Amino acid sequence: MCGVVTAAAGRISTPGWISLACGSLALYLGIWFARKRWSGLTNIGSRISGWLPEFLQDIMNRMHVPVPVLVLCACFAFGGWRYQSTLPQTTPDFIAWYNDKNRDLVVEGLLIKPSEKYDTYQRLRLRVERVRPKTEMEFASVNGDILVYASLSSEWRYGDRIQATGKLKTPPSDTEFSYEAYLMRQGIYSLMSYAETELINRDNGNQIMAGIYAFKSRALTMIFRLFPDPEASLLAGILLGVESTIPKDVYQAFRQTGTAHIIVISGFNITILAGLFSTIFGRLLGRWRGALVSIIVIGLYTILVGADAAVVRAAVMGGLSLFACQLGRRQAGLNSLAFVAALMTVFSPHVLWDIGFQLSFAATLGLVLYADVFTTAITRLLVRILPPSWVERAAGWVGEYFLFTIAAQLLTLPITVYYFHSLPVISLLANPVILPVQPPVMIVGGIALCLGLIWQPLGQLLGYLAWPFVAFTIRSVEWFAGIQGSWLPVSDVSLWLVCIYYLGLFAITFGWIRFTWLRKELKPGVVFAGICLISVLVWQTAFTTGDGNLHLTILDVSQERISGEAILIKTPHGRNILINGGPDSRTLSQALGRRMSVVHPGLDWLVVAGGSDEQMYALENLLQRHPPEQVLWAGRVNYSIASRRLNQKLGEMDLGIEIAQPGQRLDLGEGAQLEVRAVSSQGAVLLLTWNNFRALLPLGMDLDTVRWLNLAYDDYPVDVLLLANNGHILFNPPSFIEKIKPRLVILSVAAGDDTGLPSAHTLETISQYSNLRTDQNGWIHITTDGKNMWVEAGNQ
Repeated sequence: MCGVVTAAAGRISTPGWISLACGSLALYLGIWFARKRWSGLTNIGSRISGWLPEFLQDIMNRMHVPVPVLVLCACFAFGGWRYQSTLPQTTPDFIAWYNDKNRDLVVEGLLIKPSEKYDTYQRLRLRVERVRPKTEMEFASVNGDILVYASLSSEWRYGDRIQATGKLKTPPSDTEFSYEAYLMRQGIYSLMSYAETELINRDNGNQIMAGIYAFKSRALTMIFRLFPDPEASLLAGILLGVESTIPKDVYQAFRQTGTAHIIVISGFNITILAGLFSTIFGRLLGRWRGALVSIIVIGLYTILVGADAAVVRAAVMGGLSLFACQLGRRQAGLNSLAFVAALMTVFSPHVLWDIGFQLSFAATLGLVLYADVFTTAITRLLVRILPPSWVERAAGWVGEYFLFTIAAQLLTLPITVYYFHSLPVISLLANPVILPVQPPVMIVGGIALCLGLIWQPLGQLLGYLAWPFVAFTIRSVEWFAGIQGSWLPVSDVSLWLVCIYYLGLFAITFGWIRFTWLRKELKPGVVFAGICLISVLVWQTAFTTGDGNLHLTILDVSQERISGEAILIKTPHGRNILINGGPDSRTLSQALGRRMSVVHPGLDWLVVAGGSDEQMYALENLLQRHPPEQVLWAGRVNYSIASRRLNQKLGEMDLGIEIAQPGQRLDLGEGAQLEVRAVSSQGAVLLLTWNNFRALLPLGMDLDTVRWLNLAYDDYPVDVLLLANNGHILFNPPSFIEKIKPRLVILSVAAGDDTGLPSAHTLETISQYSNLRTDQNGWIHITTDGKNMWVEAGNQ
C-alpha cells in the first residue's frame, strides 16, 4: 500500500519499479541460498530486520508474521508497479483520446451498471466498444468507460447496448474538488453531457448480475411502498446502499452529528448480517454448510448494495471471521485488516483514495486497537462502584455503545475533519442513543422488505413494527443536529497535520499500551427503546389522523435557486390532498412523510394546478411512494416536459385523470370545499373555504386569468393569499391584492431565485400586510376550525 501511495506521488517509471522488485527478491533468494551453504551468514536476515524502527518491529511481532525486510521492499515495489499498470495510455484506442475535440461523436457501448436517476436527468456508465464522428460512417474500436448524462425520456437497464451522441469532455477539476480525480479512481476518464441516446439491443450483460440488479430495483420500489419518507429513504440507504434518495437536510444532519456511518453500509451492517445468516443457516444446514452459504449470501449482498470499497472490506473480513470460527481459530484483527486492505489494493490500487474505504479501515483499526483496552478499563472502574452481578452487563452496554464509538472515532476523526471540514462534537452522545436500535432497523426492516416482495400486505404489517425504530433514528439525529454547537466548522486542515496526529497516536499505542485482542459480540439492549418507539408509533398515528380542523401547509420544496410550490391540505376527517409538487422529489417526499400517517401513506387527491416543470418535476417519482386515489388536472397535460412524463406515468399506473372545470368543487367534509375558480392552459386558480375561512391559491396563471381576477373576482376578503408565479409583479397586481385585503400573504420562492423573483414591486406591495416566505421562514402551516386561524412556520 505504501508503494501505491509513493507511485501516485512520485515519478518512478514502470521499469524502475520492476527493477526494484526483482532486485529485492533476487537479493533475498541469494541470501537464503547462501545461508544454507555458509553458516557465517545464518543470522544475516535478522541483522537486516534489526535495521527497522522499533515500532515497526513491534507491529510485525504483534502480527506474528516474521517478514524479512527485503521481502517488504519487493512488496513495496510491486505496489508501485501495480499502480502504474492501471494508468491508461492516451492512444487512439482509448476513449479519453477523443476528449475535448469540440465535435459530436457517436459512441456505442454496454451499460455496466443500472442507471442512476435524478429528478431531471439520469447517469449512465457505458463501457465503450467503438466510436465515430457524427459526420462519418466508419467506427473505430476503442476501450474505456464514460459517464453519460441523459434525459429521463428512456428507461435503461443493466446489459443494454446503447448508442450515445454528444461531445466528450474531460471531467472538471478545481482547487476545492477534483471531479476528474474522483472519476479516474473509478476508471472513468470521459463525460458526455446532454447526450442523445438510442437502444441497440438488450440483455447483453451477465445474467446473474442482471438478476441481482432487477431484484434491487423491485426491492427499492417496495421499500417506498411500505414506508413513508424520510424513513423509506434511510432504509433504502441502510438495506440497499441507495443514498441518492435521502433528503439533503437529513443527510447533513447525520454528517453533522457524526452518525453518517449508519447510512453507509459497512462493518456494522455486515456484522449484524453475518451473525444472523450464520445462526439461521447453521441450524438449517449444519455448521460447515451453513457457514459456506452465509459467506455466499454475504457476497451476493455485497454486489446488491453496490460493492463499494467499505462494503467489500467488511464483507471479506466477515467471511474470514466465519471461516476462522469453523476452524476453531481466533481471528487476528490486525492480520485480517492488513490482508484485506492489501488484497483490495492489488485488485484496485485507487481504492486507497476512496473516502469510504479510509473511514471504514480507520474505524475497524480503532476497534481492533482500543476496544478491548477501553472495555477492560471501564470494567475495573465499575467493579469498585457496582455489585458484581451488574458489572458485566453495564460494562458491555457502555463498551458497545459508548467506548466503541470513542475507539472508532480516535482514528476516523482526522479523516472527517480533513475531508468534510467539520468537527461533530455531539457524536459521543448521538451514537449511544441510536446504535441500540440499528439491529432492529436492519433485521425487522429487512424481513418486512422480504415479506413485502412475496406479499405486500404481509410486509406492510411487519413494516409497522420496523417504522418506529427508523423514525426514532432520524428524529434523534435531527434533534442532536439542532442543538447549538453540535458541530463546529473547521477551516482547511493540512495533510501533514493529519499525518502527525496518526504518528503520535501510533507511537503512544505501540509504545505504552498492551492489549488483549478478543472482541466481544455486540449485544444491543433494545427493550426500553422498543417500548418508547411503540409509544411514538401510537402518538404519530394519533397526530396524523383527522383532528376536526382544516390544515393548509405550504411546503418548502424550492431547490438551489429553482422556485416551485407544493401545498398539502389535510381535511377535518384526515384526508390528504396534494397540490403540485415542486422541482425536487426527495424534498417533497420527505416533507410529506413527516406529515402523513405511516398507516395511511397514500394521497386521497392529487391536484395538478400548475403546468411548469418547476411545479411538477417531483410528482413523477412521488407516485410510487404516495400513490393517489384520484387525480384532478387543470390545464394542458402536455404543457411541459414534466407534465408529459407525469401523464405517461399516470397512464402506466392505470390512474384515471379528471380534467378540472371552472366551478368544480371537491367536498372535503364538514362543509369544507376546494373550488376551481378559473382554468387556463398553465393551470388553475383554487379557493379553499370552510365556514368563514378563505384561502386563495392562484397556482396556474396566465395574463387572461390576471385580467379576470382584477375585473370579475368577487369572493373577498380572503384570509390567506398565496402569491402567483413566485411573486412576479405581472401576476400579482397591487390593485387586486388591495381589493381582496388578505390577512396573511404567503410567498413560495427559492433563496436567490435564478430569475430574480420575487419582484421588488411585489415585495413593496405586501410589506403592508402580514407575510411569510418559504425562503426565509421554511414551511408554513395554517390551521383553522372555520372561525379562527393559527399560523406556524419552521425549517423541516
